[in-house]
Amino acid sequence: MDPDDSQLGFSDRPPKKDTAERKMAPSEKFGNFRVVRCITVGLIASYYQMQHLRDLYDVTVGVFYPRTVEDPKFLQRLRSLQKTLEGFDQTGIPKILDAILLNDQHCIFWSRFTANR
Repeated sequence: MDPDDSQLGFSDRPPKKDTAERKMAPSEKFGNFRVVRCITVGLIASYYQMQHLRDLYDVTVGVFYPRTVEDPKFLQRLRSLQKTLEGFDQTGIPKILDAILLNDQHCIFWSRFTANR
C-alpha cells in the first residue's frame, strides 16, 4: 500500500458494517409489525412495507442503522422533520406518522406509500 493511501482513509482492512445493515426478510417480526417487503436499502436506513400484527394495517417504516443511536439529537431531528412535513399539503410528500426508538433502532413511520411495486 502506498504510504499516502492511509492519509486518504484507505486501509487494508474491510470497512466495519453495522450488524443491522442487513435487509430484513418478508414475514420477519419487528416490534408489533411484520415485514411485507423491502422497498429500498439506503445509506443510513432501510425502508419497508410492514403490517401491524394485530390490526393488519399497512405502513411504511424507515429503520435507521444502529450508528444513529449514538447521536442523542437524532430522534429530535426526525421529530423536527415530522413537524416540517406536516406543513406541506401535497400528495407527493408523505406524512411522518411517528418517529420512535424501536428494538434499539430509530424508526419513522410514514403514511403508506402508493409507489410502484
